[in-house]
Amino acid sequence: MTENEVLERVRRKVGAFNEEGRFTPRLQVPENGIRLDGEWYYVIVQPVAEPRSSYDYYNALSEIEEEIEHDLEPEGVNVLIVPVLPG
Repeated sequence: MTENEVLERVRRKVGAFNEEGRFTPRLQVPENGIRLDGEWYYVIVQPVAEPRSSYDYYNALSEIEEEIEHDLEPEGVNVLIVPVLPG
């Protein structure tokens, strides 16, 4: 799986998360927000504005990462979500 394919899969998952209203403010994946290091893809997911609660933000990222892991594990793709606050 290529970086672009991984990035698109993560964006779709984040988009679905946003559509369901599971976290406010909305989350985004920057265009250059991916890096491959060994067998792991590191993908940045950040809120569009400062979140009210860091705990809720990290919890949301944890949920997204679990869903992505479930989706990509059969393909042997390892993804870690990297939290980045705006600013």
